[in-house]
Amino acid sequence: FEDWKCDNHPDLVRQLASHFLASLRSCNDVPGDCVTPTQANAILRGSVLLHRRDEATLEPFCRAALELLYRDEFVEESSALELANFLWFLNNARSFDADAIDKVCTSLLNLQTEQPLSPQVACRSLRSVTEIMSRAQQSHEWSAELHAIIFRLFHELGESLLSSRMTPSEVSSCLVSYAKAAYTQDMGIFDHLASLMTRDLGQYSTRQVVDGLWACAKVFSFEKSNPADISDLYSSYFTYIGKLVVEIVERAENLSTKDTARTLYALGLLEYRNEDRVSVIAQRAKEQSEHFSG
Repeated sequence: FEDWKCDNHPDLVRQLASHFLASLRSCNDVPGDCVTPTQANAILRGSVLLHRRDEATLEPFCRAALELLYRDEFVEESSALELANFLWFLNNARSFDADAIDKVCTSLLNLQTEQPLSPQVACRSLRSVTEIMSRAQQSHEWSAELHAIIFRLFHELGESLLSSRMTPSEVSSCLVSYAKAAYTQDMGIFDHLASLMTRDLGQYSTRQVVDGLWACAKVFSFEKSNPADISDLYSSYFTYIGKLVVEIVERAENLSTKDTARTLYALGLLEYRNEDRVSVIAQRAKEQSEHFSG
């Protein structure tokens, strides 16, 4: 602080970012003297946790991350968890680079062929790339090639999600990822995740339960457009949906404005017709109406 005459934290972090970036460029020709994947993970994770909303502070860290991910030897030295964390950083820093994302995803797929990745790594990777994909599609930065590799990531990493040792956060996160990506090719995995959630809803936060219902509703709406028998389709989701709605109704007083709006949206997609339960959520919306955004 004294040497750099910094009187506030963001300025200090920007100074550190500049030094970090300069040190990376100075060791271009000497990979052994450069930062390790573990060190890079710690630096990038700290920067985005402290300054997630500050683009100016994060910008040099983003450039540093991309410089590292462009280096084949650095990516090859990274573990599956470290690669998942790089995707997590790019997502939270809102940094999009198609080549870097492609390289990290390809490396994860290669590691998956050697040994199935842990549910934690699979979940973090899928959630990150799904959110990156969603933003990139809105800004027209996405490509068919990236879309193909992301769907391959869902196909290959889905095996790792067939586990009962997933945390509530991981289960909820993966359900949302499948729904956001509109990935309906391996519905057995989605059913497994929904089953895990409804098996013990007391472990899940209200937001996680609402996200679970929203994901089921989105996937149901995708499947509904399929010419298959809708009644058979609905019965396969009915148990999960019913339990989720009952749980949300019981927690109605704890719903945030976002939870309430998302629940009503999900019930609409599902054409859910239990008036008693819907009216509880509608009443909650009425109570919160002055706090809703447009």
